[in-house]
Amino acid sequence: MTLRLPLLLITAAVLLAASPALAGCGTCEGDAAAPATPHAHPGGAAPAIAATHGGDLYAAHAAVSADFDLAFEGMFEMKGHIVFDTPAGRSKITLDNGTTITFDGESATVSPADAPLPAGMGRFHALTWPYFMAAPFKLGDPGAQLAEVGTQPWDEGNARPAQKLTFVDNVGDAPDDWYLVFYDEQHHLRGMAYIVTYGQELAEAAKKPHAIVYGGYQDLDGVLLSTRWTFYNWNETDGLNGPVLGTGKFTNVKFVDIDDSTFAHPEDARVDDAI
Repeated sequence: MTLRLPLLLITAAVLLAASPALAGCGTCEGDAAAPATPHAHPGGAAPAIAATHGGDLYAAHAAVSADFDLAFEGMFEMKGHIVFDTPAGRSKITLDNGTTITFDGESATVSPADAPLPAGMGRFHALTWPYFMAAPFKLGDPGAQLAEVGTQPWDEGNARPAQKLTFVDNVGDAPDDWYLVFYDEQHHLRGMAYIVTYGQELAEAAKKPHAIVYGGYQDLDGVLLSTRWTFYNWNETDGLNGPVLGTGKFTNVKFVDIDDSTFAHPEDARVDDAI
């Protein structure tokens, strides 16, 4: 099953914290990034980004697990534990209150059946957060199309190389979405600007791009995974702008083994495939 970034979290629009700082947008302090030596890759940006982040080593593992804290002021905060297979095709989220969200590759469920969810949308949570973490390894998925768009505005008036990511018809939950993929000279993924067409027309969505900034890169057995995310507004003139929309923090990140029971739906669960 080909997945993509179901970025619906900003459809409730403005959730805002009051910090205008654009921290972590360049070479992030504390990141496990390589020295600034530009390099090229004959296969294009997608394999170059995957290689820089340790794609072959990542694919050799079965799954990733982590504790997380996601906060969008005025919308939701959720804390808990997540495990997902490395293709980001299956996931299980266990919130601190005991509620679980399970995605087996086809359908999402929530347990207990009457449990409320932050911002609702069990399928949204199950797909979005694993894909954000696995994004460096997903840009070359079947149905994904990367195109050169030159440098684009990113942080504080600085431009970075970017590729526009689009999708063929019938791929993912919102195939009209597009993303600008930003990376540095060594092909570390620094963030993505995007539009969300869910619930609105493409022309309207294109007026309100947002962005995720990747920081806090952790070297996990040769694999670089971002453990600190920050969300902003974005436009094609200024790049990142305005206050912080939301944050994501991940700790105790590690590779784990899984079996058939890991993503099995609990008996006392409801189907929650709304997107």
